[in-house]
Amino acid sequence: MAKRNLLLVLLFAFMTGCQSLPQREPVIVPPKVMRSVSFKPSSRTLKKIEPAGTYQVSLYLNIDKYGKVDNIRIKESSGNELLDKHSTRRAQRIIFHAATEDGKFVKSTATLPITYEIPEDVRYR
Repeated sequence: MAKRNLLLVLLFAFMTGCQSLPQREPVIVPPKVMRSVSFKPSSRTLKKIEPAGTYQVSLYLNIDKYGKVDNIRIKESSGNELLDKHSTRRAQRIIFHAATEDGKFVKSTATLPITYEIPEDVRYR
């Protein structure tokens, strides 16, 4: 009797397209930084940057399922090619704990904003 009822329930679910079963949202956990890096430019690089002031660059990072940055694009340039190149080189070294979806590691993306403060007196050191 129980087998027959189970078969009827399964047949009903199959015929109705399983619409009566609730759909569950996937559990997504974003990537977390495990090893960060310093974005401070060397004094040699600082001396080449003209004019002094505040520069902002925003990077778009693709993170593989192992937590490594596998592609970097400049989302918003600082307007200074040296700082943009420095930012992308340094961001390549960041290690993440990869994002998960329902407990499985997946590829993900992240946006990384970076602000540089270039002092006036750096050129005279």
